[in-house]
Amino acid sequence: MNSNTTAVLDGSIPSDSDDSPVVLFSEGGEMRKFQDVISEMRRVAFHNPLGRNTAPEYTEDDGEPCCFVGHALKRMGISPNFKLNDYTASALPWELWGIERPNSYQQLWITTVQSAADNGNAWIISIATADALLI
Repeated sequence: MNSNTTAVLDGSIPSDSDDSPVVLFSEGGEMRKFQDVISEMRRVAFHNPLGRNTAPEYTEDDGEPCCFVGHALKRMGISPNFKLNDYTASALPWELWGIERPNSYQQLWITTVQSAADNGNAWIISIATADALLI
């Protein structure tokens, strides 16, 4: 297994507490790793493994998340001020949010998760589907 695959599969779930707050990008600050997005998606699935998308869009008109990726974005403190529903997860403007662009393995992983969830799979199954592709 190469280092890119290992980085995607490294899915440790950090504790969900005040001891591990999500730090947003600040100008002049260091870009966060895309692995943080993957870890947050794993955390969302861990807390709600049987969760399913209520719609294929990231958010409802009122800004509330309605899909797996939308829930992860909200938990990361990302509240976009424009409509994202025309973007695949791998093509979102990650740099604007202070997150490095995903590498090719991470693009495959998040695209697979998004596709599986949009097709009605439970979120934990969507994660397992993406993890299995890289083995």
